[in-house]
Amino acid sequence: MVSLIDLVNVIEKELPELNVYPLEYPISSPTEAVLVDMDSTNPAMSGVFTMNVQFKVREKHPSLGEATSYKIRNVLEHKTNFALGQLQVIMVQSQNPVPLYMGKDTDGSYLYSNNFRFLMNEGGKQ
Repeated sequence: MVSLIDLVNVIEKELPELNVYPLEYPISSPTEAVLVDMDSTNPAMSGVFTMNVQFKVREKHPSLGEATSYKIRNVLEHKTNFALGQLQVIMVQSQNPVPLYMGKDTDGSYLYSNNFRFLMNEGGKQ
């Protein structure tokens, strides 16, 4: 089983300067924050499945949003063979070549989306 909290912990370990939250931004969170969400739409075949992960970056300026997005991409793109909870991540691949601008939130902060596909092994890290 994989948990969204496991994924948040991986990112916080690699990029401790970021404020990372699962599912939604808490009311008390700073403007500079990253939201993480995931879903899996494919059934496992021979213990292998894909998982879609979105990192939504919120920043006060577009250049900061892009910079934070690229930090996340640099950590995850083509990362292989690491544990995520009880599962093994075989490989991570970005689904967009650049951060996708999503507009502004109600407070005027800039939002960028970074989408990844995780290839997972239910058998655990070997």
